[in-house]
Amino acid sequence: MVKKNSSSFPAVSRRQFLKIAGLATAGAGLAPILSSETLRAFAQAATVLDLYHDKASWAPNADKVGEAAGKAINIGFKSVPFPDTTTYQSTVRASLSSSKAPDLFTWWSGYRMEDIVKAGGAEDLSAVWDKYLKSGEYSTGIAGAYTFDNKIYGVPFNVAYWTVLYNKPVLPGPNS
Repeated sequence: MVKKNSSSFPAVSRRQFLKIAGLATAGAGLAPILSSETLRAFAQAATVLDLYHDKASWAPNADKVGEAAGKAINIGFKSVPFPDTTTYQSTVRASLSSSKAPDLFTWWSGYRMEDIVKAGGAEDLSAVWDKYLKSGEYSTGIAGAYTFDNKIYGVPFNVAYWTVLYNKPVLPGPNS
């Protein structure tokens, strides 16, 4: 049921808002995606979503991003960190088929995400991505990590290019 608030826009629950916005994951990458006037209009005053993750040491910085989003677009998030990956994975998987599913959650891209998508635990975000892919702002390579059956189901929490160094005497290069 959708209730009317004092404005001409319908008041929606957090769950309904997420369905409307098409969000299954979030992070710093959401700032440009969530900045449209349409999403602001649907947001109720001071909407704060729970962001489940297993990166406890990242929680303070994630919370700062969530607070900044709340100030900028009136939709923020707060961390719900889990101390270990096993507990986190079990909790998220078990909750996705219930009314206790997290508002937002981090997950692994690629094949690790496929079971979540097949179980219906992720929302199709293709329409959200279209604008950014067409403009070249985001790469199709990054979107590919979240794509199954030609639909995109996530946004990056962060993109990190980790450097790997090696010991040349142990692993000589092609010209050695």
